[in-house]
Amino acid sequence: MESRVNSRNLVLNMLSETLEKGTLSSFVLSKNLNNKALSERDRAFIENLYLGVLERLYFLDYNIGAYSNVPFNKIKPVVKNILRTALYQMYFMDAVPERAAVSEALKLADLRKTGNLKGFINGILRTIQREGLKEEVPDHVKACVPEWLYEKICSDIGKDEAGMFFAAALKKEDTLTASLNTSIASKDEIIKSLKEDGCFENYDEASGVCEIRPDKRLSDIKAFREGCIYIQSANSMQAAKAAKRYCKKPDPFIIDVCASPGGKSINLANYFPDAAILSRDKSEEKVRLINENISRLRISNMTSQVYDACVFDRGFEGKADIVIADLPCSGMGVISGKPDIRHRLKKEDISSLSNLQREILKTCSGYVKAGGILIYSTCTLTKEENEENAGWFARNFDFTTLMSRQYTLYKERADGFYVAAFSKN
Repeated sequence: MESRVNSRNLVLNMLSETLEKGTLSSFVLSKNLNNKALSERDRAFIENLYLGVLERLYFLDYNIGAYSNVPFNKIKPVVKNILRTALYQMYFMDAVPERAAVSEALKLADLRKTGNLKGFINGILRTIQREGLKEEVPDHVKACVPEWLYEKICSDIGKDEAGMFFAAALKKEDTLTASLNTSIASKDEIIKSLKEDGCFENYDEASGVCEIRPDKRLSDIKAFREGCIYIQSANSMQAAKAAKRYCKKPDPFIIDVCASPGGKSINLANYFPDAAILSRDKSEEKVRLINENISRLRISNMTSQVYDACVFDRGFEGKADIVIADLPCSGMGVISGKPDIRHRLKKEDISSLSNLQREILKTCSGYVKAGGILIYSTCTLTKEENEENAGWFARNFDFTTLMSRQYTLYKERADGFYVAAFSKN
C-alpha cells in the first residue's frame, strides 16, 4: 500500500511529543504507528528514526552544538529536530544516502515554514557532511547519557562494567527474547511453530529463554498470536525463577503488586499451574495491559485488579505465600528498549524512587504469611534502588535474606535487572 503520510514530518511531531511534552516513547509509538495510511516500510522507517534519535540524542546534539554559530539552547526546537533526524539518517541509517537526508531536511524546513533558518540548517548539515562527526567526544556523550548519570552508573557498577553496558545499549538487537507459555502447547510444538514462521533463532534449555528474529510484526507470528510466547527480557524472568526456587508449596496464593503488563505473573502461572495469582496495578490502563495478556495467553489461574501498591489492603494481611514487588524504578537496565529514559531521568528522581520503593516494600510485606516469600526486583543499576533498599528492608523487617543479585548482560544486548528474595520469619 502506498503511504499517504510524510514519514519524516510525522517523526518530527513524535519527537516533539516526547522531548517537549514528556510523553513516553511507548505511548507515542503506539498512537502513531496504528495509522492505517502507513505502509509496513514506513512503519519500520518511522520507528527506527524516532527511537534512534532518542537513543543518540546527546551525541547528535553535541555535534550540532559543535558546528553551530548559535548557542545550542537558542536553537528552535523544530530546527533541532530537523537537524537531529537528518544527522541520524546520514550516519546511522545505511539505507538513506547522505544527499537524500540533507535534501529531505530542507524540504521539512520549507514545510515547517522555518524561513531564513533553512539556510542555517543547510549550512550545518553541509559542514558536517564535509568535515564529519566529531570523533573525540566526552565519555558521557559517547555513552549517550547526561554526565551525572554516566558518573553515577560508573560509581555504582564500576567504570569498565558501565562502559560495556552503555556500548551494548547502543547496539541494534536483531533478536527478541521470549518465555514460552507451555500451558497451551509443549516446548517442542512452540519451537516448531516458530520455525515454520521463519523466526526461530535459539532456545536455551538452562535458562528457558527463547530467541526469535521477527522479520514481521509480532501479530503475524502464529505462536505469538495464539498466546504461546510472551516477549520478555532474559533477566526479567529471574524474579519468578527466584520465587519458584524458594517456594515449595505446589498451590501458592500469589500477589503481584505492580504487575503491568503481567510478565512475572505469567511466568508464575506456568511454574505453579495450581496457584491463585492476583495481579494488581494502580491504573485502569495498566490493568488493561495485564488483561490483554491474560486473554491472549489464555491463563486461567490469574486475575487482575486496579489497586495502589502504597495502600495497605487489610483483607490480604498475612495471606500470601508469594509477593512479587517489581517496583517503579529509574529503568537504567532497559534503556536499550526505552531510550527516552536517557534524557527524561533527573538526578533527584533516584532518591524519590528509592523512597517510593521503601514505602511499597513496607506496605506489601504485610501480605506475606509466616514462611512466605517476598521478591523485590527492579530493572535498574543504581545501588540506592537495589542493594541499599534490600539491606534497609532486611534490617527493619522480620525477614531473612535468601538472595540479593544484580543480573547484567552487556555483550549481545544490554539488560540490567536486580532481584532480592526474602523469607518471612
